[in-house]
Amino acid sequence: MTRTALEGKHFEYKRAALESYAALGQTRAVQVLHRYIRDGDGFLTGREAEETAVAAALALGRIRSMASVEILRRGAMSRNKRLRETARRSLIQMKERA
Repeated sequence: MTRTALEGKHFEYKRAALESYAALGQTRAVQVLHRYIRDGDGFLTGREAEETAVAAALALGRIRSMASVEILRRGAMSRNKRLRETARRSLIQMKERA
């Protein structure tokens, strides 16, 4: 999934696209989603990067692997409040589904 395919789209579109990508790609999608989360981390990130990071954190919560749990744990300590809360929520939901 390329970043240009998500630019300028609504949050719900990004969320649906990344969740579909996670469902189809599973472990191969983890690295791409991690990159989106890493790019959206920080105080001064733009709205576009923040929305993509939040959508990626939601999608990553659907992949049950050690790597995705570790990435979400790091996201839960993010400097970006919206990303931090979403990563925490994804971890809780992942735990409840187990």
